[in-house]
Amino acid sequence: MDEWTEAHLDLLQNIEFAIAAVYRDDPDLEDWDASEALSAVIKRYTAERRGRPFRMPTLTERSQRVFNTIEEMLAMRDDFDTSETADDRLRALKEVRASVRRHSKIHGRRGYLDFIVNFV
Repeated sequence: MDEWTEAHLDLLQNIEFAIAAVYRDDPDLEDWDASEALSAVIKRYTAERRGRPFRMPTLTERSQRVFNTIEEMLAMRDDFDTSETADDRLRALKEVRASVRRHSKIHGRRGYLDFIVNFV
């Protein structure tokens, strides 16, 4: 585990916890839904960093629930005194999205979700 990952493990776990919570509530959720939601949150942070307005992409109902849950989790983190920056959040979101894609490619359409639900 690299130094950045170790220093931001709580952020990564919180994002994964948000995704796992939606999956526990909706077992029909697929990795694709999580990946699309993560991409939308990444677009929001990228727009914010560039000082541009964020245009919400069209998401499926399931992807929208994942998006909302991740946003809620990140908003809760704002209430605590975390030292993370928008860049840290952006990197964490990209790391989680890469993990979704990797597990899905290897283990199928719920490979990532079935993996994380046992840990968070």
